[in-house]
Amino acid sequence: MWSYGIRGIAHNWVKSYLSNRKQYVQLTHYKSQIQDFTAGVPQGSIIGPKLIIFFINDLCNSTENFSYVLFADDTTVYCSEDNFNTEVSKKVLVRLSMDSTNIEMVEETKFHGVTINSLGNLT
Repeated sequence: MWSYGIRGIAHNWVKSYLSNRKQYVQLTHYKSQIQDFTAGVPQGSIIGPKLIIFFINDLCNSTENFSYVLFADDTTVYCSEDNFNTEVSKKVLVRLSMDSTNIEMVEETKFHGVTINSLGNLT
């Protein structure tokens, strides 16, 4: 946020707003244990949509190996064998991870009403 000119008191306010958060889940009269909440943007907040934009705005510049489609808080990351200098089969595109958690790889997906499979076929 510093690179967007949010500094001083405003920066400290946002940093404080996003730090030391806790959450729990309640279903009727059952409550989960309180857990630290270290990622994401608080839902239902007025500042939430702006924070999401700050969070994802530079994503498209992070690498040239992927293409991105961003819409609100929905991000689609895609790539093809052409993006890599490799002899690897098209079935093994790339393994992505976020915070050491693997992101699911799929053999096919639907994007804008078109189904694309790992062989590059469109239906």
